[in-house]
Amino acid sequence: MNNWSRSRWGAAGETGRKSPQGGHVGQTALRAGIPDRRLTMDGTPLGVRVSAVLPAGGYGERLRAPKPKQFCSLLGRALFSHTLIVFDSVPWIEEVVVVVTAEHTNEARSILKSSRYTKVTLAQAGSSRHRSILSGLDLLSKRASGPPDIVIIHDAVRPFVETETMMAVVNAAMECGAAGVVRPLVSTVVKVDGEGLLEDSLERSKYRASEMPQAFRFTVIHGAYLKCSEYELDFGTECLHVALKYAGTRSRLLPGSPDLWKVTYKKDLHAAEGLMKDALAKDMCWLCQEDRLCGPAAELKSALGRRFALNEARNSTFMSEQTNIFNFICVQFADQKQDLESAALLNKVLEHKQWRHLPVVLILVLFAHPSLLSELHGAFPCDRSLALSAQEKGVLVYGLLVNSSEGETGQEVVSRAMGVVESLVESRDSRLVGQLFSS
Repeated sequence: MNNWSRSRWGAAGETGRKSPQGGHVGQTALRAGIPDRRLTMDGTPLGVRVSAVLPAGGYGERLRAPKPKQFCSLLGRALFSHTLIVFDSVPWIEEVVVVVTAEHTNEARSILKSSRYTKVTLAQAGSSRHRSILSGLDLLSKRASGPPDIVIIHDAVRPFVETETMMAVVNAAMECGAAGVVRPLVSTVVKVDGEGLLEDSLERSKYRASEMPQAFRFTVIHGAYLKCSEYELDFGTECLHVALKYAGTRSRLLPGSPDLWKVTYKKDLHAAEGLMKDALAKDMCWLCQEDRLCGPAAELKSALGRRFALNEARNSTFMSEQTNIFNFICVQFADQKQDLESAALLNKVLEHKQWRHLPVVLILVLFAHPSLLSELHGAFPCDRSLALSAQEKGVLVYGLLVNSSEGETGQEVVSRAMGVVESLVESRDSRLVGQLFSS
């Protein structure tokens, strides 16, 4: 699985489903003598080629934003780009086709270029959801190497998808031809007549909400779409129904995670960003020479260990090695040449083309006596131009000056410092980059 997806956005959902005969999905096929073409749980494909189609051609009218929701910014990158982070990092997915409208192709191409995705291509969207998906499938069908065995279809505006969920639907699609995840209905569904009066009410326990991702044998879903009526292509919305109606394929339905929701309204954008920030604020790496650790510095480290999952390192190379840590604290003392050390650290950061797909926080902490405040303001943490250059690489650099007033205890000093640290890590505010905060 890809650790980034699981560790950042939470635990995987309930995607494991057992067949009536016992064992996990796919074992029925094995007993029937069909060659094993499933995915192993470590993500290694066993003779199966998998690609994905992500429709991203909607206009997001319900969001009421100046641009389509898939292009709205979350933590400095477009919403659909967060979804691509997961798909592009899955080793057994060969190609990811993102379907966008002609008018947004240049913007999408620019996003893909800046993010350096390795296997993402664009296709032109149609006038409806089904026509857009068919466009992506048509592109895959024309590959010189032939179409994939399995295609995953997933909304580009559902960023919280787990690798295990994709594995589960692919595994089930190999057995049944089609598979998708479902969730229990939250509200009762009613039918309204032409006069706005209640005509019927569905028994909620018998129905489920269809979610994404879904997976299909490529021949099943592409063949089904080619047989679709014009009405279905223009007004239909459910891929599993297309497979059932036009290919006679009944889909395996797997219980899905609560995190598979789709960003639809403006409140969903805020919720998604909040979840991302919460997930990124779990870990911290402590960069400090241990022989200098005493007094308030030791207390700060202890406090950080109570708030974060704390890692330790002696030098900045650790930053580039740990791809699942998004928060770093570099601790220095007033008698060190902090301006030189800070600049050296940031120059090390700038050597890398890109740090993460998501913003990394680097807080340069200086323990100093109040008498040095006038000398240090403006000189620490470093030249602001370096901090702004680091921001272009995805690293948000802040400075924190920790000092104590007369009669103040170490615990009080650390409490104030922790308040600043937590605020910077949780907000990840790019407008504050390069600024020095005092506690």
